[in-house]
Amino acid sequence: MLARQVKADGETRYDYSGVEAALRLKAQPGCEASVFVLVLGCAKEAVQQVREAIAMGADDGRALDLSDQAEPDAAAFARIFAEHVQEEDFTLLLSGSFPLDADTAATGLLTAVKLGIPFVSHVDSIQHAQEGTALTVVRKADGRVQTLSVSTPCLASVLPHPEAPVYKTVAGINRAYAREIELISVQCEGSSVRAEVRGREKAQGRKRGRLLTAVSTDEAVRQLIAEITEQHML
Repeated sequence: MLARQVKADGETRYDYSGVEAALRLKAQPGCEASVFVLVLGCAKEAVQQVREAIAMGADDGRALDLSDQAEPDAAAFARIFAEHVQEEDFTLLLSGSFPLDADTAATGLLTAVKLGIPFVSHVDSIQHAQEGTALTVVRKADGRVQTLSVSTPCLASVLPHPEAPVYKTVAGINRAYAREIELISVQCEGSSVRAEVRGREKAQGRKRGRLLTAVSTDEAVRQLIAEITEQHML
């Protein structure tokens, strides 16, 4: 599952964090997994993303076409993904941590719920496990690092690793463009956009506080209380 991100200048780019995580896992010693990519989007863009993933090292992929339809919400995304993977024989589903589902970042969680499998967010790394055993997952969130043992099949949303990108290869590019990519048209009946991004702007940084020097503790406390009161915080 790939996530679309929009730059400040309006240029569209794509988040391949999930693909890169899958390829890093596949490269671990003893791992014999294959990587299959499922992309939901407009026909031309979705097919191109599948080709990009195959050029990076994925084994195969499928594009789901949402052309000429309003962008679904997270629940619709999850329903579509779940319908197209539930009959597959998979061990691990991977997605980026920041899908464009009205910026609610709930697609991964809702997909896991619909499939009835465990879900782990903010995954930094995954350790290959022997068949029938749990995965060892390192999760980074809220200033903490957690090491989890997760049973499979499961879904993990992974953090990007811009310091260690996975590049396309010449052999991968040749394989990607020599292959016919399966394209399936999907519908979103019964779905409505419940959350819509109306605008984006850069968050304002916090202002520097006042530095009190050469004053007594009592004076510093009085000035602090006065400042808090003035700002209607007390």
